[in-house]
Formats: sequence, structure tokens, C-alpha cells
Amino acid sequence: MKKRTIMMMAAVLTVSACSMTTLAAKDSLKVAIAIDCANYSPNGQSGEWPAHTLGQIYDNLFFLKDDGSLEMKVAESVEMEDPSHCLIKIRDDVKDTAGRQIKASDVLFSIKLAKEGTAGYPGATRSIDIENSEVIDDYTLRLAYSAPNSYQKNALSLVNLVNQETYEESEDQMVTTPVASGPYKLAEYVPGAHMIMEANEDYWDGAPEIKELTVNFVNEDSQRTNVLLTGEADVAFDVPSIDVDYLSGTDGIVVDNITSINTVACFFNCSSDSVTSNKELRKAIAYAINKQALVESAYSGLAQSAKAAVSPNLSDYDTEWEKIFDGNYAYDVEKAKEHMAASGVAEGTTVKLITSGGTIMNAVGEIIQANLAEIGLKVEISTYPDTILEVIPNQPEVWDMALNNWTNYPARSALAQINTFIANGNYVHAEGELFDNLLAYTDGAISAADDTEKADYMTKLMTAMYDEVPVYGLYNIPVLIGRKENLEMGYKTGWFYWAKYCKWNE
Repeated sequence: MKKRTIMMMAAVLTVSACSMTTLAAKDSLKVAIAIDCANYSPNGQSGEWPAHTLGQIYDNLFFLKDDGSLEMKVAESVEMEDPSHCLIKIRDDVKDTAGRQIKASDVLFSIKLAKEGTAGYPGATRSIDIENSEVIDDYTLRLAYSAPNSYQKNALSLVNLVNQETYEESEDQMVTTPVASGPYKLAEYVPGAHMIMEANEDYWDGAPEIKELTVNFVNEDSQRTNVLLTGEADVAFDVPSIDVDYLSGTDGIVVDNITSINTVACFFNCSSDSVTSNKELRKAIAYAINKQALVESAYSGLAQSAKAAVSPNLSDYDTEWEKIFDGNYAYDVEKAKEHMAASGVAEGTTVKLITSGGTIMNAVGEIIQANLAEIGLKVEISTYPDTILEVIPNQPEVWDMALNNWTNYPARSALAQINTFIANGNYVHAEGELFDNLLAYTDGAISAADDTEKADYMTKLMTAMYDEVPVYGLYNIPVLIGRKENLEMGYKTGWFYWAKYCKWNE
């Protein structure tokens, strides 16, 4: 019914939509996204939605590209002097839109803000020792690490840069009034409705071709499709998978399907008080879940079935891990029953599954419920729409299995991801030898003296992740981006776009 509604509306508006495609202003861009993150300070929000806006206003030291390499921005060079010291040299021509220069002292101040921030920012700066870091001159600083960390340098890509004086002048710490050195400056912000940004004509890397960027907050999925069809948006992020075929068949519109660094996974409660502390039961459940059915249900077949516990788009992903995961417990009911029998868990046992709710997660939960019924398990589903990331680590008594979207934005790193969720946060409540091994392999990879030693520890870590199944990767989430065909998107890392690098083609 939903798709029919969109198609009927599109039929009425075909002439209008085509006209908008033809007459789109070549120096403006209108973007539709789902969420207004409401906090635009340099250290307040990180991840998917804030990137659409923060990435236009703030500068960073460098881009972290999909292959793990660095593309310099404000930084001219970033080099490890030894395992505990990172030397950064920055450009001498970077000013914020208040006219103040970004110097090495401001970079250190911005890193300190990140450490004191929320969301992913503390993780992006976890190993930086501010007190023992030093500003060498206006354009050089040496960062000290509290301990060797093989992914810390890359994680600095998340730090948003500000001039200290400008930041301290802000009455609300730039929550609604960000001023920075990026290619755009904020012209208007209406909470829950839109943001309008104007080009920074004095940007150090040249003024953007797109002079006005409007970001509209469109929470309803189908409405993001509609505003693209009517020409009210040139780009719509996260269009519903059910609409992709129709959009792709509409003249002047294309849909980019980009695999993100997000993986929906099943976290198992490994504490001794949970039935899923039984490794054989965890394996039985893994074999019993039909991942392809989840892909078809959740994203109309447009997602990728997971080949490992983590996304293949993470910068340190190694395809050799797929050999370790050996099909990642491909759907096999007979093998599931064998492991169920080996577990000694009685048929009819209830397993508590928690999700964040919503249309997609509800459908995934129901498929898993039906799958596990085939091996004699009852599944009790509970939803925690706003608090699941608090419930998983803090209330192990209410769940045995948890559907969770896990990733790592600061470093785009599988190692950092496992460190955050398992070794450091222990979201799976691992105990005894299981936790000791996961922690030892993670710490070994983090503090490795060279790439060979790190690879060896990562092999051990991934082998443990497969053999012990504390987390079972289900599918890798696609980002579906509808856009005007004659718009060239400024993708730099995965699906993150920078309007500075977008341009209209004739």
C-alpha cells in the first residue's frame, strides 16, 4: 500500500519533478535527512546524522578513507615518532569564519574538548595524554599517548577543530551557534525543521561551488522519497528499500547503494546467569537463523548477509577473516539441532530477545523467533526504543540475546569496535577464560609493535570471536541515497558526503 501511494503521487507530480531536475539551481543543494541531532557543538554528537551537518561546518585534521589511508586536510603531516608520540604539523592558512586562525594550540584544545565530550568523541581520543602533550610552535604539536594504541592516530579524524577564543565566546558552547573553519557557515537553524548554510568564501581549500546548502529534517521515510520526486530535495538519505525500484526507474533520479560500516548483530549474554552462557546453545542459535530471510525482510534484499562479525567496510577489515568465520554459521537447521542437543538445553526453554523496536527490528525479531522455534526454543521479545544501548551493558538480567547495530566511527576500525563493545565495555558480559582471552587478544593488537604482530593478534581475536560466538553478525546495513542524476556527490569515506566536493553536471 505504501509503495502504491508513492507511485500515485509520483504520477501526478512527474512534470513538476522533471522540471525541478532541469531547473535546479547550479549553486545550491537541498538535502533531506531523517534526524535533527539538535547539538551542533564540536563534541556533542557523532555518527551518521550529525555528519551531514557537522562535516560541512567543521574542519578535521584529515579524512580517513575506506582503505585506511589518510587524506590530509588541516594537517599537513601526521607521523608516529614512536609508539607513544604522534607529531602533527598543520597548515598556516586556516581561519574560522570569525576570522581567527586555527593554530596548534587550538588543535590541542579541540582534542581536549573531544575527550570531555559525548558520543564517539571520548573514544576517538581515549589514549591521548593531554597533560604530557605539547605545542612546539604555532603549527606543530606533539601528542603523547597514555599507552600505545595502534588505531589512535586514525581515530583523530573524528575531532572537530575550533579556535579556542571563538569557542569560549559562544554562549551555548556552539550547541546551536557553531562557528568553525569548514567550507560552510551556519546562516539559519530552525530546530526540527531545517538548517541553511552558506559557503565560506575564504575557505583555505577554495570557495565551494555549492553556495547555499539547505538540510531539511524529514523524519517520515516515505516523505523523504516524496520530496525527492517533487524536487523539494536534490538528495534524500536513507530512502526506504521498498521505494528503490520505483526511484531507480524514474527519469533523472538514481539511487546509490553504499554498504555502511554498520552491522546488525546478535549479542549473546555470556554471563553465568544467562542460558546463552552455553557456547553450544549460541552455536545452535547462530546456525538456526536464516540471515538471507532477514536481508529480504529488512531491506528488500539490498543489504549484505554478514560474512564475519563486523562490517567489511571497516578500514582494517581483512578478507582473510572470512576464512576464519567459514561461512559465518550459514543457515543449517540440522547443524543447529546437533548443537542444540550438545548444549543439553531442554526443548521449550525460553530465550529473552531484546531489540530497539521499529518496523525493521520488529520484523527481524519475529523471523528469529520463528527460526528458533524450529529447534525447540521459545523466544520472548521485548523492545527498548530509546535505551537499548544502556540496557545491554547494565541490565543483563533482562536479556539473553540483543539485536544491536554495532560499528566504530572514530577509527572505522574492527579492533576499536571490539575494544569498545567487548574488551572495554563488555556488552556481552563475558566471564572467566572467555573474557580473559578476548581482552588479551584485543590489548595485544592495540599495543602491537608492528603490523605483523598486530595481524597475529587480530587472527587470534577473530578466531575467538568465531569459536566462542559472543557476537553473531547478521547483515551489513546499506545506506540508500536517492539523488538527482546530474548531481555528483562529494563522497570521501563510504557514504559520508561533503557539500564542498559536490557539483552539478550539465
